[in-house]
Amino acid sequence: MILNAYTLHDAKALVYNQPFFAANHPVAIRMVSDIASDTNTSIGRHPRDYTLYRIGTYDDQTGFFQPLEIREHVCDVITLVQPIPTPLFPKETA
Repeated sequence: MILNAYTLHDAKALVYNQPFFAANHPVAIRMVSDIASDTNTSIGRHPRDYTLYRIGTYDDQTGFFQPLEIREHVCDVITLVQPIPTPLFPKETA
């Protein structure tokens, strides 16, 4: 099976994290979304700092990795985080 290779770029550390593999963009986005919703992770605490890129393909039958010449932007992680709802009329404090 041909899998896509993805990485998360950390804008504060100026590094690309270790690659991971997924069948397609929606699966990779779901994987990152799960991590981004966990505030016990750096990604969950700082989702604005991370961007998801596809960087190549991997054939699990041959072991061959084919990098892309230009990485493909998939999404900014902040777009995967559900905003915390704020009340329209906050309680007044006395």
